[in-house]
Amino acid sequence: MDLTEGAEGNDKVTTEAEGLAEGDDVSRIWKSKRMQEHIKRLDRIEAITGGQESSAPDMEDLEYRCIYDSMSLTVDIDTEIGILHKHIRDLYAEKFPELESLILHPLDYARVVKRIGNEMDATLIDLGDILPSATAMIVTVTASTTAGKPLAEEKLENVFKACEEAMRLDELKQRMHTFVQNRMESLAPNLSALLGTGLAARVMGAAGGLMSLSRIPSCNVLMLGVKRKTLGGLSSKAARPNEGLVSTSDIVTSAPPDIRQKAARQLAGKVTLAARVDANKTDSTGEVGRKFKEVVEQKIEKWQEVPPSRQVKALPVPDDKQRKKRGGKR
Repeated sequence: MDLTEGAEGNDKVTTEAEGLAEGDDVSRIWKSKRMQEHIKRLDRIEAITGGQESSAPDMEDLEYRCIYDSMSLTVDIDTEIGILHKHIRDLYAEKFPELESLILHPLDYARVVKRIGNEMDATLIDLGDILPSATAMIVTVTASTTAGKPLAEEKLENVFKACEEAMRLDELKQRMHTFVQNRMESLAPNLSALLGTGLAARVMGAAGGLMSLSRIPSCNVLMLGVKRKTLGGLSSKAARPNEGLVSTSDIVTSAPPDIRQKAARQLAGKVTLAARVDANKTDSTGEVGRKFKEVVEQKIEKWQEVPPSRQVKALPVPDDKQRKKRGGKR
């Protein structure tokens, strides 16, 4: 089954920052047909399985599809949260212009804005449950000396609405992450132990499912997810043609640059073996995947060891006897 089927052709989840302050919906992502169908699938799977693994083939296919869409829509949600963050900053800069330089994380920024609101005496507000104590103190002191002015009631309501929407999207994102983690640990425990649940889901999606992945040779696993770019006449010397999804794993990226391709080839071989173990359901604990990961990490460490120094050979014992032959044997 091609997990990408249905992901294309649906409306793309995008929201323009313009027009948000004019009373339109703060976020249009909830009206996306793709998002609505995905939430319905999530509800259906959780209602039928009760959070447990399902052995029914049709339900397993639905879970694969839902896992793939969860990973894809998470990226759309992050983009949407970034747009909302810009919208909140632009409006709230009139009240507290310094805040955007003090808090960079979009969700923390939204929570602080929601907590402070139009309050001019920041010492009355407790931010300790949102920010680290040092950051909370800096925000409190800066808010007490800011030159900003309170927002109009309508503008403040728009800001609060955007903050609530960003936090609501984050809750949905966490729900999708939990779903992917739980399902991957039951559907492909060894592959998840080797690559992590997120990357394992993406590799499975690119291959078309667990059974398809188990049939792909390791040399082709290395190419899953490769994005071919047209360089437009530029030199291809710096291009990295074999960087697929496997090459983005933590095991490979943490290795020195000169052995990353070698590490990726080694890991791709273990990905194929782990997928076959999961497809045949011979180990449901993930122990095989963890052992594969240890083997790859040990090999990477071995490659980084300093080669042993060359042994200095001792000179032969001098022989003072007179030679009977000159210039070799005749």
